[in-house]
Order: sequence, then structure tokens, then C-alpha cells
Amino acid sequence: MAVEGKLTRFLNRRKWIIPVLFLAMCLLFVGAIVLCEIRKFDNILPTFAFSIGGEICAMAVAIMISLSILPSYKRHSGYIRIFVTLLAVGCCCCFLDILQMLIDSLPEFVLLNKIVCVLVFANEILFVFFFWMFVTYALDSQGKTIGILNKIAMAGLAVWMILPFVNFFYPLYFTMSDTGVYARNPQTWWICRAYLVVIAAFVIIAVVQAKVRLRNKIVIICFMFMPFVAVGIGGYKYGVSLLYTTMMVSLLMIYTFLFSENEKALFSTSKELGLATNIQRHMLPSIFPAFPERKEFDIYALMNPAKEVGGDFYDFFLIDDTHLCLVIADVSDKGVPAALFMMASKIMIQNYALMGIARSRF
Repeated sequence: MAVEGKLTRFLNRRKWIIPVLFLAMCLLFVGAIVLCEIRKFDNILPTFAFSIGGEICAMAVAIMISLSILPSYKRHSGYIRIFVTLLAVGCCCCFLDILQMLIDSLPEFVLLNKIVCVLVFANEILFVFFFWMFVTYALDSQGKTIGILNKIAMAGLAVWMILPFVNFFYPLYFTMSDTGVYARNPQTWWICRAYLVVIAAFVIIAVVQAKVRLRNKIVIICFMFMPFVAVGIGGYKYGVSLLYTTMMVSLLMIYTFLFSENEKALFSTSKELGLATNIQRHMLPSIFPAFPERKEFDIYALMNPAKEVGGDFYDFFLIDDTHLCLVIADVSDKGVPAALFMMASKIMIQNYALMGIARSRF
């Protein structure tokens, strides 16, 4: 929990993290294209070629989504920074998986192939953990249960990040022949997917407990199970690697759905604030010259609120032929509550002044 909290605070405070991760994703994408051009798909399985194409498309979509976020990266919350970090880890998974398929069955790259396979499994665990962070952050999931699940997720991350490196000494997940051919270990290969299953169960718990609309919960859970379909297909047909593609697509669909819901809420709020701004603007004197028949003085005023609506206000009016009342005030705080208090105060001051109450103060 403490480690996760530190990681979240790190992402929240580093505004530069989004452009740096965007640049990293672009470099990974270009690197994947260059590797494919060098390899030219000579003597490569058709299923590998199909999988590589899907992962390159997933990387391109991730880059386009990040590009839309980039112009306003300084204003984004930690929720968006976690999302971009998740995209970057996903792109890294895709790149490593592409590299592994391109060098598979090449004897001169046996050691590199083994290293890449280990890194693929490690990055997959990291991606799943960041997905858990993204969902809990996006849904604002809190409480004692979520705290316990966070601790278990952190402990599982530490264990499953180490397990892939066991393959350098014992074929826990896969074997590698002298000719560089990769093969799963049928007895223990399923262990690598155990963390994915655990986090999926945790996400379901978090979604059920979240105070969001039922439709949102159903959509998130449906999209989340897409990678499990890919795992089933990949287990049935050798060479079909759809896990990382579906994980990226599922993530992008969940983000798009949540983003569209947030955009609707933001649009509604902006519309209400726009109405409040118009009301406030029309409450303040705005016709100048204010007293064209009086040649002995002239007056002009303007207010620019820090937000859409604020608490600062001014007013001026003639009490009688010889008394001009000027009002300049600042209500504490900003926003709609301060604007409402401002309007009430303005009306009360004007009424009291015109009724002759405490005239000596004006």
C-alpha cells in the first residue's frame, strides 16, 4: 500500500511524465517497424505475422490517444498520468513480443530470445498491476476492502515479477531449444497467468463496490474479459499471440467509455457554469456612460472573475441628487456559492441604501 501510494504521488507530481512516455512509445513503435523491415518476414509463421500486425496497430492507436492528451498534459490529473503510463507499459509488452516472434527459430539469437521472453512475462505482470491502479483510481475505489486488495496486489507484483527470471535456471514458463525455438512448459505455464486471474477478480470487486452507474460496471467488466478470450485462443493455436493486443484494445475501450461519461458530466457542468456567468454579468452594471445626464463626473467598472463565476463584485447608483453610492466587495472563496452570496449581498446593500438605512456610512 505504501509503495503504491508513493508511485501514485510520483505520477501526480511529475507533469513531464506524459511527454516522456509519449516519446518512449513513439520510439518503440518506430523500432518495431524497423525490426519488421529488417526481418522482412522471411521463413516466419503466418500466425506470427498476423499477431505482429495486430500489436503494431494497437501501438499506433495508443500513440494517437496519447497524442490527443499531450497538448494539455500539464493540466491532467494523476488518473490520466496512470493511464498514459499503462499505455507505455502496454507498448513495451507489444514491442518485446514482436521482437520475440521475429527472432524465434534463429539459432544466432538464442540468448537474446530467452532474455526477451523473460522480459515479456515480467512486463505483462507490470501491465496488469498498472491496470489495477487505473481502474481503482478511475472509479475512486476506497475502503478497507480495497486497501487489503492493494496490499495483496503489491505482494503479488513482487513475486510474479521475479518468477520469469527463474527461467534462466529452470524452465518454469518456457523452454528454448538450441535452434532458438520457443515452447511453453505445459506443466507449469499456467502459473504466469495466475496473477492476471487474481487481479481480474480484484477488479470485479472494485467495480461492484464503486459508486457508479450499473451500466458503467457492466461495460467495464465485459471489456475486461476480452484478454481471457485471447488467452484461450492463443492456447489453442500455436503462434497466435493476441493477449497484448486485446489487453490494449480493452484498456482503450474502457478509457474511451469512462472518458465519454466524464465528458458528458463536464459538458453539463460547463453549461450550468455558463448560465451562472451570464446571470452574474447581467447583475453588474455594464452600460456606460452610466449617468449621461451628469456632466460633473464619469464612472466605469469591469470585473474579470478568476473562474467562470466568482465572488468579487461592484455596484454604483444614485441615492438622491447629491449622493452617489459606490460598492466594491470581495466574497471569500470562488465559484457558484460565492456568486450566489455576491448577488444576495448586492441586492441587500442597494435596498438598504435606497431606504435611507445608515446613510451616513455611504
